[in-house]
Amino acid sequence: MIGKKGIANLSLMIIVFIWGFSFVWLKVCAEEINEMSLMTLRFGIGFIIPFVVFIKKFRNLDFETIKHGIIIGLILFVAYLGATFGGYKTSASNAGFLVSLSVIMIPIISFVLFKQKPELNIIVSCIMAVVGVALLTFSAGMSLNTGDALCLLCALFIAFQIMYTDKVIEKVDAIAIGIIQIGVVALLSFIVTAFTGHLEFPQTQIAWEALLAYGILNTACAFIVQMKAQQYTTPEYVGIIFAFEPAYNAVAANLFLGESLTVKAYLGGILLIISLFVAEKGIVNKLGLIWASVKKLI
Repeated sequence: MIGKKGIANLSLMIIVFIWGFSFVWLKVCAEEINEMSLMTLRFGIGFIIPFVVFIKKFRNLDFETIKHGIIIGLILFVAYLGATFGGYKTSASNAGFLVSLSVIMIPIISFVLFKQKPELNIIVSCIMAVVGVALLTFSAGMSLNTGDALCLLCALFIAFQIMYTDKVIEKVDAIAIGIIQIGVVALLSFIVTAFTGHLEFPQTQIAWEALLAYGILNTACAFIVQMKAQQYTTPEYVGIIFAFEPAYNAVAANLFLGESLTVKAYLGGILLIISLFVAEKGIVNKLGLIWASVKKLI
């Protein structure tokens, strides 16, 4: 029977699956509104709808939930600012790989800041995930630029967001803190939009539909589910699951844009899948016992 950790990891995998296929909505919206307007409206919708649904949770909010929600929101805002402007200045393949480096940053941050030495299976799993993403996204002629630096900044702050959430999630209301962090990003995005340009709105029905899907599924559902899931799983596992996004991007490009998947890309996907099994210590131990039994028979 699947336990709470299994349900949490499966929920995160579904969220990353949605993120991976969201390029369709992003492409539709990008044709009618600028980057910061998209960020403002996306997180604005992502805040308003769950706030109305869970309004009762905000009547007696404790200070800790508000404080940590604001801090996580600030971290998330920097991450998405880096992703928005970094993605605009670099290639999709560069951005996909560099943002996914958060998977390897999580155990490093855990060790440097919290003196938590990662287990060997987690280290191996993270390395396999990075190599898998590299196989999926790297192409000939790739070069580094300022956009890449912003994507690395995004990866670093995603890692911080996951780690910080892990430290405080047991002390707060997971749904409320998820909504608060989305609201903080929406507010800061609006302020940046006001200072750097003007707020644009979609002009067609299909763009509004895409924006609503982006705000509800990719934002509200995604970050609230992440908060709930992190009550039952580890930050290292969250990072490894998040590394699957480029794989889903590749599958989506194949299905919707007719882009062919190379042998290298298939190998990258296989490595990502194996990395999940390696991260699960119990499975690794069982495989070790099976291998020991086989050696005895030989």
